[in-house]
This record gives sequence, C-alpha cells and structure tokens, in this order.
Amino acid sequence: MGRRMPYAVLLGALALSACDEPLPEAGAPDIDPLNLDIEVGRYGVMIDQGMAARNFLEEKGAAGDPSEEVDGLALERSIHIRALEANLLQAEVCAKDLVPKTLCAAPFTPAWLSEPRAESPTLWQLQARADQLGAFLMPIWGALCEKAKAEGADEVFCAIE
Repeated sequence: MGRRMPYAVLLGALALSACDEPLPEAGAPDIDPLNLDIEVGRYGVMIDQGMAARNFLEEKGAAGDPSEEVDGLALERSIHIRALEANLLQAEVCAKDLVPKTLCAAPFTPAWLSEPRAESPTLWQLQARADQLGAFLMPIWGALCEKAKAEGADEVFCAIE
C-alpha cells in the first residue's frame, strides 16, 4: 500500500502543473502553513485509503480480470505508469541529494503523459514513448546504482537480466 500511495499524488501534481497557479487576491487572508500541511496530509490519508480500497477490491475479485494478451492499451497503460513512477523516483532521490543536481532539473513531462487516452497508440508510438522514458530514467538509475555500489552494495545490485 505505501509503495503505491504517491502515484496518485504525482498524477494529480502533473495534472495541476498544466494549470496556471492562482495569484492571491487583494485583501486575501494569509495562508497558514500549518493548516496547509494538515490539508496535504489529509490528501495523503485519502490516497492511502484509496489504495487500500483498491487492494481490497482486487482481492475480492471486484476488479476486472487483466488479459494475459499484451495489447496496445495494456502497453500504453504500463508505459504511462512507469513514467509516473520514474517522476516519483526522481523527485524522491533529488529531494535527498542522492543523484547529481543535473538529473533533477525537470520531471519527465512528454505531451503524451497528459493527453487523454481515447484509443490505443500504434506500436511505433509506444516504442517511441518507451525510448523517451528510457532516456530519462537511465541516467538516474545509473547514478543511483553507482552510488549504491560505492556504498557497499554487491556488484549485481542493479542487474536487470
């Protein structure tokens, strides 16, 4: 539950990033940072509870049965989720100074990440998206793996295959 919780936060942040931030109106009251922190904390609780409900419903068989066949929509969904996860990883490791600052300049925000998903993209489009994701993620992953190995992780720590 805890591992998946931030994805909804990241998705919401990406959706909101497309909107202009409001400017304070003349005479508007000051915003209390403590109250704002409490509000944001409540959103975290809502996300945790939403993830718990999703897990519960999946265990009860209320969720649709995912097809074993790999189709365009399933691949698109998988790439989309991995892109959000990559942004989350970047945000977390950059906040903790675990990678060089050059890898923290901007999140991964290709146009397709915020476009409505009405129909299945072609395999060529999906391959291009996967390539974009790889180009964003590889340097972050590489820097993290190098640092982990330098700190004592074994040589196969970041082996993929």
